[in-house]
Amino acid sequence: MKAFWRDRGWVFGLSLLLYALACASPALEFVPSADGPQVARGLNLLALGWLGVLVLQFAWLANPLLWLAWTLLLLRRRRGAALCAGLALVVATDTLRLFHTPLPADISGGNHQQLQALAIGFWLWLASMAVVPLAALLRPAAAESPPAPSSRE
Repeated sequence: MKAFWRDRGWVFGLSLLLYALACASPALEFVPSADGPQVARGLNLLALGWLGVLVLQFAWLANPLLWLAWTLLLLRRRRGAALCAGLALVVATDTLRLFHTPLPADISGGNHQQLQALAIGFWLWLASMAVVPLAALLRPAAAESPPAPSSRE
């Protein structure tokens, strides 16, 4: 069990901690057309962000990619984990399009909101993805496959 935490458990733990903090923090600040600024918390974005696909906003899809990266990391597939987390980072940058693309603010479609600022939750979310490939680059695995079980007599 010691080897698990030394090799990849700390990466998984740190990434999960950053992700949890991102969910608990304000992430995006929108300016609707009629009212003042609206702040979206990470957990709200996690719960409802998948709806962004309906308006061609794909940043939420970084979440399943990160979850896959965590799974691969726990299965000792460092390269696959690094690739998925790196791809998650790229997909997450689709959020930046919201600075120039208004989103519907209600179901009528008459009101729109636009991203005004990125809050700490957004940066924690990105950091939770960046930790995985960074750790793989800093400490490349000697072998991609899990070690053979040792026989004890």
